[in-house]
Amino acid sequence: MAMHQSTVSILVNKLVTAKLVKRVRSTVDQRAVTLSITESGSRLLAKAPQPARGMLYESLHRLPEHALWSLDGLLGQVLGRMKPVDEQSMKRPLPHILNDK
Repeated sequence: MAMHQSTVSILVNKLVTAKLVKRVRSTVDQRAVTLSITESGSRLLAKAPQPARGMLYESLHRLPEHALWSLDGLLGQVLGRMKPVDEQSMKRPLPHILNDK
């Protein structure tokens, strides 16, 4: 997700404070910490909506074949008009990219 380490730390701290996850320090290497979901976290997760990524797949799967071919052609045209991807930006955290403007 290209999130900065400090952002992840803040999010983890909030989850730990809410008792949704717990930290377990390694006995072998005290620098290493693993996160485990708590029972409260599991109950909350069970109520959470499913990721949207399956919705696109299912929607595309229901389209007739001729519509998929049309969509394929149109998306090909869109991609052909897009600027080349800056692969260096892909390695930078999103907040750093957005703050460059």
